[in-house]
Amino acid sequence: MSFAATLTAEQRRKGRLYAYASTWCGCISEVLLDSNAIIILYISLLGGGDSFSLFSTSLTSIAYVLLMPLMSFVVDRVGLKRSTAIACWTGMTAFLIMALAPIAGASAPHIVIAACFLYCASRPLSATAWYPLLDNFLLPRERGEFFSVMRSSYMLLNTVLIFSLGAVMGRKPPLWLIQTVLAIAGLALQGRRYFVNRFPAEFELPPVRHKFFQSLGIAVRNSPLVGFSIYCCFLYLATSAAIPLSLIYSKSVLKVGGNVLVMMSAAGLGGTIIGYSFAGRLLKKLGAKTIIIVAHISFVAVSFSFFMASPARSYAVPLIVGATLFNGFMSGCFFVMHSTEMMALARPGNKTMAVAFCSTLSNLGTATSRVGATLIVASGMLAPSWTLGKTTITMHQTMFLMLFIMGTFFLSLLVLVPAIIPQHDDYYVPN
Repeated sequence: MSFAATLTAEQRRKGRLYAYASTWCGCISEVLLDSNAIIILYISLLGGGDSFSLFSTSLTSIAYVLLMPLMSFVVDRVGLKRSTAIACWTGMTAFLIMALAPIAGASAPHIVIAACFLYCASRPLSATAWYPLLDNFLLPRERGEFFSVMRSSYMLLNTVLIFSLGAVMGRKPPLWLIQTVLAIAGLALQGRRYFVNRFPAEFELPPVRHKFFQSLGIAVRNSPLVGFSIYCCFLYLATSAAIPLSLIYSKSVLKVGGNVLVMMSAAGLGGTIIGYSFAGRLLKKLGAKTIIIVAHISFVAVSFSFFMASPARSYAVPLIVGATLFNGFMSGCFFVMHSTEMMALARPGNKTMAVAFCSTLSNLGTATSRVGATLIVASGMLAPSWTLGKTTITMHQTMFLMLFIMGTFFLSLLVLVPAIIPQHDDYYVPN
């Protein structure tokens, strides 16, 4: 019997409420970085170039790849709540440094990148502690609905904030406005720390302290976990660069203003809210198998839509907005499924390393995708434009076409996913 099964319904309800509140406070900083538009715009205002801005979108994934396995070792020894507190203090410091970066003059873009990485370095510690903490009060049947409600609620909060910011900032937003938003996002992390500390003490079980390589070996021998992680790695490799690249493309080639850029990001967040809102019910009705297949095909279609958004077409900007909205919806569904599958595949007593292993491979795909896109933009290895019949294809469109081809090819890796090929003897407890 799991620990969550020993709790009363009221104890589990209280745990869910504290978890919701903690994410409402902590998600502002996460979404400001992950939605890309604010940081891209901020670095641009400070004098950073396109490749510099695009590189900033890969920092979270790089941090996860470099630090996630180590953080599982740290969490097992420091504890779940204390690890979260350390992450929150570090994240707040990083965002305050970002907000103050303009006083450094020409070095400001470099300071913003360094502060972004400091914040991103705190996220693997928080994430590694988060899933085992949730597992202490979530029954398997409650996971889908919990992640759906949690993520839809915090994405709604952030979409309202970012859309409102885009509406008031104008085409050329003042620097102080973005500085203020960054400072508020950093301070809000203390709310996350407060609510996590409110979890009852009995929710934090004494950790199972495997040696690092022993724990890693348990995860590596879990073939369904490994198969799912490898699939996610390659899926993110083919899809993660698409949205930030579309923002760079809109700013540099389509010449949209800062307000439109932020509203594009808000459209993606709005789609994610809808996806999160329906994900729990869709997961129960359709199952993980259908969600995975439909989401993969949808991500491929989004990359092709960006490719079709030629500067010569009057509908280019609406097409990008629509594709971004749709991508957000499918991402919401996929991320809820990803969280539930990751918890289902983790062996009891080895959850922190299982989460770290899966997250590391997933973020390896994201980091490789975005760093690769950064290097392509910075190096100029692609022709600025070429012609296809009577149509001129820009460098950015070429990259969207490359992502489309990769995503289509990686459909062959669906055979690695246990929800699709479930005949394994290993531990797997789906909803």
